[in-house]
Amino acid sequence: MQTTHKIAGDSATGYAAYLTSSSDRGDYYTGGSGDEPDEGVILAPSRWHGSPALLAGLGLSADAPVEREDLTALMHGVSPADGRELRGPGSDGSRVAGIDMTFSAPKSVSALWAVSSPYERARIEAAHGRAVAGTIARIERDVELLRTRVNAELRWERAERLLAAEFVHTSSRLTRDQERDGVPDPQLHSHVVVLGAERTNGRFAAVDSRELFRAARANGAWYRAELAHGLQELGLEIRGRTGRDGRYFEVAGVPEKLSERWSMRGAEIERAARAFRTRYGRDPQAGELGSITRSTRGTKASAATVDVEAAWRAVGEEFGLTRDRAQSLYSFEQAPVERDLKGELLADVTRDRSTVSERELWARAYELSAGISHPREADRAVAELARSGELVALKDGLWTTRELREQEQRTLELAQAHASERIAPVSESSIREARLEVQREIGGVLSAEQRSAVETITGEGGVSVLVGQAGTGKGVVISAAAGAWQRDGYQVIGTAVAGATAERLGAEAKLERSITTDSLIAGSENDSLPIDSRTVVVMDEAGMADTCRLSALTEITARRQAKLVLVGR
Repeated sequence: MQTTHKIAGDSATGYAAYLTSSSDRGDYYTGGSGDEPDEGVILAPSRWHGSPALLAGLGLSADAPVEREDLTALMHGVSPADGRELRGPGSDGSRVAGIDMTFSAPKSVSALWAVSSPYERARIEAAHGRAVAGTIARIERDVELLRTRVNAELRWERAERLLAAEFVHTSSRLTRDQERDGVPDPQLHSHVVVLGAERTNGRFAAVDSRELFRAARANGAWYRAELAHGLQELGLEIRGRTGRDGRYFEVAGVPEKLSERWSMRGAEIERAARAFRTRYGRDPQAGELGSITRSTRGTKASAATVDVEAAWRAVGEEFGLTRDRAQSLYSFEQAPVERDLKGELLADVTRDRSTVSERELWARAYELSAGISHPREADRAVAELARSGELVALKDGLWTTRELREQEQRTLELAQAHASERIAPVSESSIREARLEVQREIGGVLSAEQRSAVETITGEGGVSVLVGQAGTGKGVVISAAAGAWQRDGYQVIGTAVAGATAERLGAEAKLERSITTDSLIAGSENDSLPIDSRTVVVMDEAGMADTCRLSALTEITARRQAKLVLVGR
């Protein structure tokens, strides 16, 4: 998992204290005042990322840990060496202290780390560190982070090197339920605070945070793929394509129930994310996910000192992951990987949509490479697919596949031929009676445009299209048309990709049957849903359908001589 969020300028001092210390209980520093750590508090492992010349000019070194006062100075936009201003405030006078990119290992990795010997822990941490460094290198190479003006035109360019401070933490924040016993879940992760970047001319500049937010999925996917590759080199078996949409990986042999037991913080975040999806009807974006993550934190109140190491070992043993069992997982003999990265990528990128953005394409390639190869191989796979024509670049940074383009062309040709056929004609009297009934229900009359739309979609063609913006009365038109078809004895089936949309269509148009498009296609194929020349299929929100569904629906209605009406906006 990778989250990204801005650190406000007025939070610099407290955030620096939060990052630079952790307690001997394994969870986060409980002070946060900016003063020296209390007794029992140890410095979190840390390191600087940046070019040797830039770090030297700031009085820093990649070989030295991050000191709190140096971090605080940079978060305030000044050099820790001499106090000179490195980056000024924004146009509104405010200053962003930094951008925190948090890279978290999959829970099975953290669970294995928690019960492993010090030697194996160090090897896991080293693999994690290489994956973080590799991701930073990927950002420097591929993400345009810096804005510049050329002849009054604003452009974006890549940075020569990022200036960032990394802090390694090994547990999650305490949830509210855990505050009483003071035992957090193990969670290996790094906070990478981006403080600025070096231009190709050597000058220091602030980064455009929007590009980091937009690249968050691809960056997280690269990190996980490189981590998976590093763990395989340790002799661990990796299971790819796990989690939501198959984006993640886990270590084979770590009990799933143990990972669930140590995912209390993640479960809180997921509940909050589900609430977000329920409220807004979409997934939270990178910045919104960061806000959700922070909103679920427990307080920083002190808890009684406990032996976290012993507590973790006890929980591991309870679920069957003893230290000896953990040690045995490293004896895995690498078997040949039978998965086909290129084939999976071609199948996945347009599974639910006709096109995919370039960012999503790279992200999916890295996600699929976890457990197969180093993410560099995913870069090569995408390049080879593009050269061979299997991946096709479109306008505005969108991509599709050759197979999908050919399928779209076949579907268009079939729809054009079907549109010219005489299918489901409706009598004038049925149209008039249906229109009058709808007018009685709404207590008004249909506009000239709505009456014309009813006559158009009830015409003789085998394919009709109804397009209109929200609020233009498409529902009234569909209801009147459905009434006319039903009066003339036609079976009218409503459909939509989303079940809720199909249900709403059925209720508004008074249809006997309105089901998801997947259900309609499956029912037609197994003959449990009879579709023939006396059938009209009305698809709402047709613009939300992917090419495969539209192609199947077009082929079914054309072959059965049924009428297809596509409604969109």
